Amino acid sequence: MNTEELIQPGRFYLAGLGSVRKAFLTALGPEVEAWFRQSRETIERGYREENWFLTPTHIVRSVATPNEIEFEVVTRSSILAIHQRYEVISESETPYAVLRRVNLLLSEGRNLDIPVPDTDYLDEYGKAYREFVSKLVVVEAP
Repeated sequence: MNTEELIQPGRFYLAGLGSVRKAFLTALGPEVEAWFRQSRETIERGYREENWFLTPTHIVRSVATPNEIEFEVVTRSSILAIHQRYEVISESETPYAVLRRVNLLLSEGRNLDIPVPDTDYLDEYGKAYREFVSKLVVVEAP
């Protein structure tokens, strides 16, 4: 999807401000393959909102508060391994597994944890989370 169209006022906290919109566009680039809202909570003077974006070349985590917007950008080609954790639900006759967490091992030796959306957003963004995760792949070295 086109980033210009995705970053609309009202969709993301503070993205209606010109300089914030520009920061989003710079961090994300021209195209976004998938995104989901991980959380949004009311804090003093506004919100704390966390969103995840998947571009053709990067994974971008944004955290916006009234005082700042932070972008963590990871190159997709740095993914060495993908670990998925499922919870087995046995409340019915037929148990089923629910994806609860994805952890990426990156080439620089660190981990990137991609948690599922908070309970308040699971119904709305659960499908988007699964789509996001399904597009993550380990890039083989040339």
